[in-house]
Amino acid sequence: MSDGPPIDRLTGLLTRDALDALDETFRVRPAGVSWSIIMADVDDFKMINDVHGHLAGDRVLQQVSFLLLRTVRETDQVVRFGGDEFLAILPHTTATQAANVCQRFLEDVSHEIFQHGQRVGVSMGLAESADSDREISQVVSRADSALYEAKALGKNRFSFYREKSRRTGRLSFDHFIDRQDQLRKLRGVLDEVLEGGSRAVLLTGEPGVGKSRLAAELRHYCSYRECSFVTAKYDEIGGPGPFATLSAPLDGLVGGMDPSRGDALRKFVGEVLPETAALFPAASLAVSKEAPPPEWARARIFYEQMSRMVSGIISARPLVFFIDDLQWAYPQDLDLIGFLARTAGCGRIMFLFGMRSPVENEKAAWEWMKGLMRLIAVERIDLHPLEREHAANLVLLALKDPRVPQELLDRITSASGGNPFYLRELLRSLTDSGAIRQDSGRWSCRLDDSFEPPEDVTLVVKSRLDRLERVSREALRMGALIPGGFLAQDIAFMMETDQVEAERALEDPSRAELIFTGSEPGEAPEYRFVHDCVRSVLVSEISPGLRKQLYSRLAARLEEILESGHPELLRKVAYCYGEGVPTGKAARYASRVAAEAADRQATFEQAFWLERFLGQAEAWGGAEEAEVFRALMDLANLHIMHAKYAEASRVLETAAGQASDPRRLGEVLAAKGYLLADSGDLLRAAEAFEKAVESPLEPEKLARALLRFAYVRYLAGEIDSAKNLVRRVRDTAPGVADRNVAKRLEASCLNLSGIIEHFATGSQESLDSIRKAAAIYEETRDALSRARVHLNLAAMLGDSGMWDEQIRLLRGCLRVFTEVGDAQSLMITCMNLSAVHRSLNQLEIAEDLANRALELAEAAGSMPRQAGAMSAVAAIERRRGNHGRAAELAARAVEMAAATGQAPLAVGCMLESALALSAAGEPLRADGILGEAESLLEKAEFRPQFMPALLFARGVVLYSNATVVDEEQNEQALALFREFRLSSPAAGDPLDLLEAMYYEAECLQRLERDDELHGILASSAALAGRLADGIENRASRADFLSTPFIVRLIEMCSREGIEAPSSDLLPASSEPEDF
Repeated sequence: MSDGPPIDRLTGLLTRDALDALDETFRVRPAGVSWSIIMADVDDFKMINDVHGHLAGDRVLQQVSFLLLRTVRETDQVVRFGGDEFLAILPHTTATQAANVCQRFLEDVSHEIFQHGQRVGVSMGLAESADSDREISQVVSRADSALYEAKALGKNRFSFYREKSRRTGRLSFDHFIDRQDQLRKLRGVLDEVLEGGSRAVLLTGEPGVGKSRLAAELRHYCSYRECSFVTAKYDEIGGPGPFATLSAPLDGLVGGMDPSRGDALRKFVGEVLPETAALFPAASLAVSKEAPPPEWARARIFYEQMSRMVSGIISARPLVFFIDDLQWAYPQDLDLIGFLARTAGCGRIMFLFGMRSPVENEKAAWEWMKGLMRLIAVERIDLHPLEREHAANLVLLALKDPRVPQELLDRITSASGGNPFYLRELLRSLTDSGAIRQDSGRWSCRLDDSFEPPEDVTLVVKSRLDRLERVSREALRMGALIPGGFLAQDIAFMMETDQVEAERALEDPSRAELIFTGSEPGEAPEYRFVHDCVRSVLVSEISPGLRKQLYSRLAARLEEILESGHPELLRKVAYCYGEGVPTGKAARYASRVAAEAADRQATFEQAFWLERFLGQAEAWGGAEEAEVFRALMDLANLHIMHAKYAEASRVLETAAGQASDPRRLGEVLAAKGYLLADSGDLLRAAEAFEKAVESPLEPEKLARALLRFAYVRYLAGEIDSAKNLVRRVRDTAPGVADRNVAKRLEASCLNLSGIIEHFATGSQESLDSIRKAAAIYEETRDALSRARVHLNLAAMLGDSGMWDEQIRLLRGCLRVFTEVGDAQSLMITCMNLSAVHRSLNQLEIAEDLANRALELAEAAGSMPRQAGAMSAVAAIERRRGNHGRAAELAARAVEMAAATGQAPLAVGCMLESALALSAAGEPLRADGILGEAESLLEKAEFRPQFMPALLFARGVVLYSNATVVDEEQNEQALALFREFRLSSPAAGDPLDLLEAMYYEAECLQRLERDDELHGILASSAALAGRLADGIENRASRADFLSTPFIVRLIEMCSREGIEAPSSDLLPASSEPEDF
């Protein structure tokens, strides 16, 4: 048997039995000579064994032991203490020197490649000997306590031992107080997700009220329901680059998948853009080797790939995605979140948004959220402060002591206003000061009657910060300036010290629970503040001048890292330079980020950075005039796109002041034309465009201005003028250098020409023109423009009674416009789809769609769209028999339409108003409205298109006002209906023709002209049969044949012995197949 030291067979290290021999040397160490001991532990070692097996676990222990042995000196000793714990015994070493060993060991482990691609972390406790120590076990015990602290502070780090006298007992905030009702709601929504697909919830409340805690409770329920739960949290001062906050938690889920699921995900997602792959390193996605897509298509492809990633992740396991502090999200992140929520469909994902209230103070995020709420259903849960009784319970349960004096309890809870964060911070402050302390396992209060709680939570936080050592507080100040989380090495740079001292400075704040750490195994701990209030207090302590200097210094460091190959830091650099001393770099980096956002079509982000560029360029004073003008014009056009008309007008006024030549002035005028047209002011829009198209604009800009001018003329009923402008576009297009742009301009011409031609003649050529435009957009991969063309095509097909085809086209449009958030096109789609369902007598669906269009129009401030939607709702109410309500809505629609200056819109609303008034028993008012409409039509170019509808409306008014024996009025009504039937086929859709035939039959029956009655009934039965046979869906066909006037026609046919279609054998339904 060997007499050598005992050796562990697995690792080759000393066993713990060797400590007895080391004790002798330890006891005789010279006075004042320190020994340090590091106790190390492999994080989550049991999970490694469970997931990968004990052989893999043994291999991890061997690699870790080798790395530790390699890190220490030859004179040091490394011991396998037991299981996955190791000791490093460092003679003649202070704790500060030993901390360097810990730091090197952490770095070595983070770079090590372990079996199965595992990421392994280690936690360490560090203790230094005292002169009074006689046995190594005394130091080991302290190192063990420090190891416990390291684990408690987040793992994968090291912690110094602290004297017990400096530590206080821990308060208990584990109890869930007064939020059970809200939790039940969240659980109910999650149950709906598991049964029926995606849902979204907005959680609002004042800072500290408990939004994150409620989400944490839902996380426990997720475990029970076998769902994943991840959090993306934004910071007030910025954070990782665009999309990284969103993608990081999702990438963590991918990293935790077993290999077979990971392979299935990669196959499902397919090849992706480089930027998509970079956001999901754990997924190892294949980057496409094809030629990169054009820049205008890149953003949509990226969004679709992100959506596929989410779909692939939730196909493996349902997901709750908690997106917290949404008010601080990057604008481009909001764009992506909206796209993911809108396209989730039946996927089993719950989006839980956290946002501070009052939400109206968070203007950008709240406007975005209101837009999302118009596109999808979002349930809002508003958290209120705790009631007095529940706030008191939180205090008593935290202290686990019911003996707190009632008067003191009342003062604490009253000062808190029921805010849980205030209560927690106050109790921690009192324990820090010793006013509340733990004696023999129980808490005791040492406060007298003079104690007055601080007025607000910031004072409480300040009182807690005041108890930190100066170096710790300074470290936190530096961390407060860094966007997102921060590393110890960041603090070391800002404080001009080494990393070990920075780690030591951050220990007390970690123990005081002012900051916390979170990191993946093998990564350096990233520190974050427990609440934004802590960061705000610290930032306020730094003078504005010093803050700018520190930001400039931080920006310079980040810039060096950026240029060394870390493009994800671009926004951090731009942000820090922008917050620093005004220089050209601040403006240049803001411009660079805006350009990068434009390449991705991240329009909200682009607008954000353009505003920053303009502000920084003004502060700097050295930007080129041309660059500033270009930024102003880009920003104005983005505001117009986002329906921010007041902001767009303000920016355009500034741009006009810098329009130093005719070309620039033409750009400003064209942009004003777009702004005025979008806001419904057609007269002033036409004036702006008329001046703009006569200025020396570049060919592409001139062509786009001419197209929009043509559309304005068309809306005003000036058809010939609109056609001439389209011809000018075609003359201009050859001067456009970019062939793709030229193709899309040609498609725009075909589209607008088709609309105008259809409005004028209803010819087949107009449909062919629209279809050619759609084909060009498909060829150039412009899905959004193609959907807009399909929207026009669907409207034209209505004249042919092709309702099934209309529904198919419009459903596709709904999907595309919802995905991209195109609210203008979405409201038109809802209107048109509502009209189709009204034709099929599916009034509930028609009403839902019309009201949705009305909500979108009101939100956008589009009066023309509001008028059209309100007129549509009036038509539905009239069909239902709610005549008074229909007349009221129609009158409001007429008033709004008249204010827009769009004569065709006004005439259409007037005709609906006349029909509603007639049905409500007010024929004189109806006749007056028709007279006004006829006056508008008297000299209008669009008179021929509206005359048949006017004839029909006059016939209905006369018929409704006539009695059965009033032969003259019935004869007049009959003549009008016959004139309507004999008018141009472009008069309207075949359902209008069928309704006119019904009224003609009623007039003939009143006049007792039976021979003529039989003929019109036979014709109407044939037309009704043809229309019914053209409806593919049986339920829709039954609904159509249940239309009141068609039912009446069928009854009349039956009495005359004429065969007519019947719905008797069909299942009646008000719910056609899903759309």
